Amino acid sequence: MDGGKEKKTLRPWQGIVFFLVVMAAFFAVCVPVQMAWGIYGLALTELLILALALLFALAVRRPWREIFPVYRIHGLPVLGTVIIWICSLLVCMVVTLVQYRLFPQAMSQAIGSLGSVMGSVPTAVGVIIVCLMPAVCEEAVHRGVILSCMRPLKKTWLIVLVLGILFGLFHTSPFRFLPTAILGASITYIVVKTGNMVYGAIFHCVNNLVPLLAQHALLAQGEQQLADTYESLGSTAIPVASIGMYLAMAAVVPFGLYLGRDLLLRTPGTSRRFWPRGQETRMAMKILIPSLVIFGAGVILTAAGIFLFSDYFDLVRQARLSP
Repeated sequence: MDGGKEKKTLRPWQGIVFFLVVMAAFFAVCVPVQMAWGIYGLALTELLILALALLFALAVRRPWREIFPVYRIHGLPVLGTVIIWICSLLVCMVVTLVQYRLFPQAMSQAIGSLGSVMGSVPTAVGVIIVCLMPAVCEEAVHRGVILSCMRPLKKTWLIVLVLGILFGLFHTSPFRFLPTAILGASITYIVVKTGNMVYGAIFHCVNNLVPLLAQHALLAQGEQQLADTYESLGSTAIPVASIGMYLAMAAVVPFGLYLGRDLLLRTPGTSRRFWPRGQETRMAMKILIPSLVIFGAGVILTAAGIFLFSDYFDLVRQARLSP
């Protein structure tokens, strides 16, 4: 109760309206600014969406920690966050390789333009603008304001799905939608389970830091070599066998997600069993069966890529005919 009146619960429609306001501001203000000032325009974009999130919090007059749940972090949940990020990255790599296979030139242009932005400033500046600012500003929008509005949905899977879709749409690229939606869903799951935005910010920062460092490592070898790399990606179809191998690697994802979730919930003063008592076999099978299915699909796809979608038989025939 506040001043004799019950506080109104934030509703999902408010989160959707806020998201639409953010996107309108993005296209009306941020896009021209980014076109004019490049990566520094990106920094202004992050500050603008952070300001919108703060204005929303002021307008609804709710406790700051209700909208922006920021608390002290602990070691095991951080480790769980990193494990879930690795699992999410594996899934995103499979999705990205499939997209490269289907749309090589468009994907190469999308990734190349993103890489050129990352490489346009010194590494330290890039870390601030590309890693730290999105981890604060974008998380304030998505896992702050929008998530706080979606909590009445109650069901975790539905909240994760909605936030994932909105995060994918937020990045405004059809070729980045699926990977960013997967990452957004993963971050949302972490924040819902821990009740702490900081873990989501860590995930976001690490996810942006890895490609930034990779981009600068390639730049260190020469801009021409980097340009040749992007050009070769756009002109060469990704082998089906490569997709199969990464899919087989993704067989570790079910166990990794379970392990990551377990670590998220291991905070000081809590005690929990790794397997629920009396459900050890059932839970193990829920992990083992999808892992075997994913691994089997990866092996089949790899074999198909080698024997059906390559010059394997031509090479064998030539080897037999050669003296």
